[in-house]
Amino acid sequence: MAIVPAGTGDHEADALIAAVSAEASSQPPSSPTLLEGKSYLSLIAHVPAQLSARVLDFKRSVGLEDPMNAHITVYVGELTDERAQMLSSAEFARSLQQLGTFQTALGAVASFRPVTEIDYLAVTEGFEHFESLRERCIAALGKSASPFPYVPHMTLGNGLSEAQREQLEREFSSLPAQEERFMVRTLHAYAFDGSLWQPLGAIALDGGCAEASESVDGG
Repeated sequence: MAIVPAGTGDHEADALIAAVSAEASSQPPSSPTLLEGKSYLSLIAHVPAQLSARVLDFKRSVGLEDPMNAHITVYVGELTDERAQMLSSAEFARSLQQLGTFQTALGAVASFRPVTEIDYLAVTEGFEHFESLRERCIAALGKSASPFPYVPHMTLGNGLSEAQREQLEREFSSLPAQEERFMVRTLHAYAFDGSLWQPLGAIALDGGCAEASESVDGG
């Protein structure tokens, strides 16, 4: 098959970040894109494990509970039988693999405020490659569910307080080289049913056989 089904590896619980709580409460702010009660298909690129752990440590340090891995979203759309079928097709995998693997890099902390309360690390290298991947996803899978223009980024938080944002700036203003710049070799697919993220598999951009639990290599 073109897309490698999710196995039983350590990353089987890996998921997209839907929202990060602004306070240490049980109800985080709503995602500006993903709505409860709907099912979604998402394709993402994982970031290096060290960076993902850094993001998780930050959330824990400010009292936020979020076990989900950091990532860069390529595409999100409502999950339908037709999209699920296309996702598993060799034709779809080949269209993404034609673009190949690529290096990306993350820059300064930024925010989508006042449009949404999301704070993020901006993609400063490989921007056009992410855009090309998204365009091919839309051509094969249909329009994106996001109402916003596409800006490749790694989400850090949603609805953070001023104090939390100041801490965010301190901790993410300068990253080690192996976390700031890395290769994107695989896209991971997930299904979201309104409460849980279920890994569906992975597409190796080099045309090889990707493992669903594959981690990202530093550049």
